[in-house]
Amino acid sequence: MASIPRGIPVELGLPAQLGMGNQSPLELSGFKAADMPQWSGENWEIVGEDSQTLMVLVHPGASVMTEPGGMLLYAQGVEPSCDTGGLGLAVKRGCCSGESCFRVHWKNTSTSPVSVGLGPSFPAKVVPMDLDQEGGEIYIKKAAWLASINSDNQFDMTCTTFANACCGGQGCCLTTVKGTGMAFINVGGTVIQKRLAVGESIIVDTDSLVAWSKTVKFDVKRAGSCMTVCMTVCVCVCLCVAVYVYAYCEWVYMYIHTRTHQYTNTRACGAISTQN
Repeated sequence: MASIPRGIPVELGLPAQLGMGNQSPLELSGFKAADMPQWSGENWEIVGEDSQTLMVLVHPGASVMTEPGGMLLYAQGVEPSCDTGGLGLAVKRGCCSGESCFRVHWKNTSTSPVSVGLGPSFPAKVVPMDLDQEGGEIYIKKAAWLASINSDNQFDMTCTTFANACCGGQGCCLTTVKGTGMAFINVGGTVIQKRLAVGESIIVDTDSLVAWSKTVKFDVKRAGSCMTVCMTVCVCVCLCVAVYVYAYCEWVYMYIHTRTHQYTNTRACGAISTQN
């Protein structure tokens, strides 16, 4: 075993890993992975690894509410119905939050429990959200909602500030899900979560935020120094100019090619006419 050289403090001579204890970098950050929950007797279960499926056991007379296009399979005795939840909320969902104007209810009209299979419209994970533990209300990213076991859940929009609307990555309105029971959202990629303490804040990329509690204040801040912001703006402007120049050159090429093709066709027709 190599000894620590003399004259070097002990804390500098030890490997960095020894100062972490038994905690991983993820645990030290306060986050935890949103692993696939193991079935423990509920009437729902999430199956799969990357492209996951939500299986729900619907009891007689009960129903499950989903986003249009979320149905994968269902047994006999299940009857679908559709509503908007109100014209005003439907317009808000369709125009401001990226959600559909309609909600689909799958009701079990038989006398025995039946299974209903739900899934995202793209390869994604299904994340359960217990509204009872979140105070009955959560904010979610636009187009993230998949289903709710309680058909009485309501959706609403909350207008945000101008800075948040332009730079926050969530649009001008924040989508809220209100009610009780379990709600499910679909998320692409790896999902991690953290429970913030009172007064604690964390910085997240604008495209990575998926859901947060109503007690969390959502705001934006400048990334880096003024030089970083200026360089980012310059890069964006250069990209826009490059795209414009490329589109203009493509249009000029197509115009010249079209004119040349028309002139060639005209001369060819004239030659054929002269022969005739």
